Amino acid sequence: MALSSTQAPLNQPPSPKSSPACGRGGKQIEPQKKIMGKITGFMEFQRLSEAAEAPKSRLHHYREFVVTLKDDEAKQQGARCMDCGIPFCQTGCPVNNIIPDWNDLVYRGNWKQALDTLHSTNNFPEFTGRVCPAPCEAACTLNINNDAVGIKSIEHFIIDKGWEEGWVTPQVPDVKTGKTVAVVGSGPAGMAAAVVVFNSLRESQTTQLGNFWNYFLKSITRILLPISVIAAIIFAFDGMPMTFEGKDTMVNLEGDTVQVSRGPVA
Repeated sequence: MALSSTQAPLNQPPSPKSSPACGRGGKQIEPQKKIMGKITGFMEFQRLSEAAEAPKSRLHHYREFVVTLKDDEAKQQGARCMDCGIPFCQTGCPVNNIIPDWNDLVYRGNWKQALDTLHSTNNFPEFTGRVCPAPCEAACTLNINNDAVGIKSIEHFIIDKGWEEGWVTPQVPDVKTGKTVAVVGSGPAGMAAAVVVFNSLRESQTTQLGNFWNYFLKSITRILLPISVIAAIIFAFDGMPMTFEGKDTMVNLEGDTVQVSRGPVA
């Protein structure tokens, strides 16, 4: 739920407090560059795709059949991120996820920091870690002459680890102003907009319009996005100043301001 990040991204410029120190004679001492990940990881480890339930078995149900990476597998896949000079994966990602940073954190076993970094740019990795076509992997520098880093599987691992450890919690504002924001749209875009509204203002009441369940049950198969995942997100909104209204029209729409999040139109 858009947790606050506790670690500054590695690719951000240093703050004034972290400027190079001065040694004797006023000569600046350059800080030692932090090496990201395992420099030779992409040569030592092969890409490992997420395991899947056998086709004959999954023919008998509509449950999710993709198995999340194990801890050691995720670390190994994070090690394949090669500390390239220009991380094209970030520009290939539609939401500009800080991919090399959380790959490095996963490699080092810093699951919570990886989740915070992921949430700093992505409100719902529960969705993107499952249904995104992963253009980041197509843009991965390693993909030029090798198998790309398994970015999507690592993202899936991070958010599942967050739910497993109880780190995904609602960010409840301390003060309410009585102002309301109406968000039209019940899909991922509308949900993300609603979260950003009160994470930014920390004082607003948000009303989300649209049939949320209808959107997901009709638009995305349960095999790719299980109902249990959607339900967990909905229940996580219980502590937030947000109400859901299953309206199919914008007539008599009330709110101090309106955010329209329609999504793609055929």
